Amino acid sequence: MNGVSVRAIRSNGQYAAQFRRVHKAEYETVQENGKPVLFSTEDKAKLAGWEALTAHINTIMRRDGATVAADARKAAEAIFKGKPDGASKTQSP
Repeated sequence: MNGVSVRAIRSNGQYAAQFRRVHKAEYETVQENGKPVLFSTEDKAKLAGWEALTAHINTIMRRDGATVAADARKAAEAIFKGKPDGASKTQSP
């Protein structure tokens, strides 16, 4: 299933936050310095999971080392400047 999800897992009398990305099947635990962060309530853990997932979603997307946004911007600028696919186009009056 291609969906995101967040859950709180009970751990040592507290709760660990976990989130699942769209393109991953496994849950990831919210960590700080390589160690799981524990929360006093289930709600706080879920909130931390959503915050971690949101932070991931809002990062710069990359494909083969190039930013996806940069590629999309180039294509859009070419269209709006009247130069499809970056081709040079001379306009006559």
